[in-house]
Amino acid sequence: MDMRTILIDFDVHKEIERRRRSFKETPNDVLRRNFGLQAIVPDDTEAVQAEPGLSVRGTIIPNGTKLRGTYKGIQHYAEVTEGQIVFNGKKFKSPSAAVMDITHVNTNGWVFWEYYDAVHSEWRILKTLRDKAQDTPE
Repeated sequence: MDMRTILIDFDVHKEIERRRRSFKETPNDVLRRNFGLQAIVPDDTEAVQAEPGLSVRGTIIPNGTKLRGTYKGIQHYAEVTEGQIVFNGKKFKSPSAAVMDITHVNTNGWVFWEYYDAVHSEWRILKTLRDKAQDTPE
């Protein structure tokens, strides 16, 4: 299926998230349902989603994690899918690699990106997820 990237403001993003019926429902699924379009039958991607997420230096960022970051006043959104950060149709293996696609200079992705913490219904700096993983005894 041909996919396109669209820019939406934060209020539209919040409304899409509010209308999600489950964490497995993608923003595209929500829009198709709300526009009265037929649902797309998933292929074998469900098996790939069984992996826990992106593992970077001992920290796992779960699949389905929403990311956002602001650069020069513009908000950028990404998502962890299939163990990689997907941003503008490109796949990255680290938060810093993904942010370099925006800034074109070395930038600490753990500080640039925020992740959506669904438990507390708020955005948090990605570094807090890494710090929490390092504080957990093995």
